[in-house]
Amino acid sequence: MTLSSLFLLVCILILVPLIFISPVVGLYSYHWISLLNPHRLVYGPAYFFPFAMVLAGLTIGSWLISAEQKKITFTAPVIILLIFALWVTFTSFFAQVPESVWTYWGRAEKTFLMTFITVILVTSRERIHALVWILVLSVGVLGIRSGIPTIVSVGSHHAYGPPQSFITDNNALALVLVMTLPMIRYLYLETQNKWIRYGLLGIFTLAVFAIIGTTSRGGFLGLVAVGTALVWKSRQRVTIFFLVIVFGAALAVFVPQKWVDRMETIENYEEDASAMGRLNAWTFGYRLARENPLTGGGFRPYLDSDLYMRLVPDALRPRSLHSIYFEVLADHALSALGYSLRFYSPHGRLLQRCAS
Repeated sequence: MTLSSLFLLVCILILVPLIFISPVVGLYSYHWISLLNPHRLVYGPAYFFPFAMVLAGLTIGSWLISAEQKKITFTAPVIILLIFALWVTFTSFFAQVPESVWTYWGRAEKTFLMTFITVILVTSRERIHALVWILVLSVGVLGIRSGIPTIVSVGSHHAYGPPQSFITDNNALALVLVMTLPMIRYLYLETQNKWIRYGLLGIFTLAVFAIIGTTSRGGFLGLVAVGTALVWKSRQRVTIFFLVIVFGAALAVFVPQKWVDRMETIENYEEDASAMGRLNAWTFGYRLARENPLTGGGFRPYLDSDLYMRLVPDALRPRSLHSIYFEVLADHALSALGYSLRFYSPHGRLLQRCAS
């Protein structure tokens, strides 16, 4: 057994009694393992061990025997998410690729289950704050892991997530990093200790470089969108806007020409085979939903190459959809897309109430 595997196993064993003292510790551990995937960053037997499943089981067991509340508060987002979880179960019975659909269904339902457990256990400001710290530090390690090589290689490093994880793909890693930036900003504003703030600023900066290192066009667009929102919401807009301009100018000198050429294909997408393949995949999702308006194609319908080429005869080969909206549309039909979009509506009203 390698030293890295042994160290990780010891850390997990230390957590086990703490989980039975407080199930929320298990919940935090589950989110840490699920996001950082430390077992995929070591060598030895720990690489293949199902830590997330074990931690989820221990957390649920501890929660059931603890004094923690057992009732979930059925707010609008929770109800919508529950309906969505039931709907994807229904559509899975009519999947285009039945031999693999239940594997992907199981992954999705496990995620739904732990989301509901999170809603039940994380009920106070302190617990929410702690969860944000867990999320930021977990993703922050990935940002450091990819950001430093991107800087050292002067933008030539190609960043990927931990192998055999949900975020192995460069686009998935970029998405997670972009989504974490506002949470880093939140912790920066909430923290008074200057050294912790310096650390958060460093994580933020390296996460930005890691996003650049993914060479993900979607990640770049997300970075621009999040950056614009953070500047707009800041009380020091002029100062931050100036810093963004300086950083952007330095970035233009820093990144290699091949990165610039790839980002320019956002505008000239007709000339890029990858971009056209993405559009073909979205066309497949739309046509499949139109052909099966009630049930869609079930999880991963693009794995049926004959179906894909029949619906998109101009495509060179079947491709993943790389869009949560078109993927939901293709997998579970228009009604599921409506559920997923409806999920954001209560959050918009909540933000308006907080602002007022």
